[in-house]
Amino acid sequence: MFTNFNSRIASVYDEQFKRHGARPEASFWFSGLRQQTRFEIITNEIRRLDPDRSVSVCDLGCGYGAFAEYLSYKTTPKISNYLGLDISSEVIKFCQSNYDYPWAKFETANKSKNNMDYTVMSGTFNYAVTSDVEKWEVHLFKNLSHPYLQCYWRPEPVAHEQLLGQSTL
Repeated sequence: MFTNFNSRIASVYDEQFKRHGARPEASFWFSGLRQQTRFEIITNEIRRLDPDRSVSVCDLGCGYGAFAEYLSYKTTPKISNYLGLDISSEVIKFCQSNYDYPWAKFETANKSKNNMDYTVMSGTFNYAVTSDVEKWEVHLFKNLSHPYLQCYWRPEPVAHEQLLGQSTL
């Protein structure tokens, strides 16, 4: 199921989670503010694209479930089904033991078996376990080439500027 890179990445994230627990640092976030800002950008885009219907979301690289917890406090967008996937078994065990949302499920995997309205990745491929750029690109594109994974890129620079414009992020 996992490539050598994925096994190495999973091992690093398992150790990070054991060291930091359910905190942004466990997922190599620079700060909780930066994490929350990305969650706001993602939910604003979903709300903008689907303002009136319930949607399903696959969170690829869900870590310790912070996005699911964030969504649990929001009334919009309305989430009918959330699937949190991660290659780190430690974080998935944590999520399965600590989050009991009727609309959420967590699995150790690197690809969804189901078609979802949205697949989000927030920093999922930021941590590279090799300095060989060509090998990393092959790994990245292999993981992104999946029939249920369709990429959406917001053409307006607002989200990018929002992230870069705040020095505390």
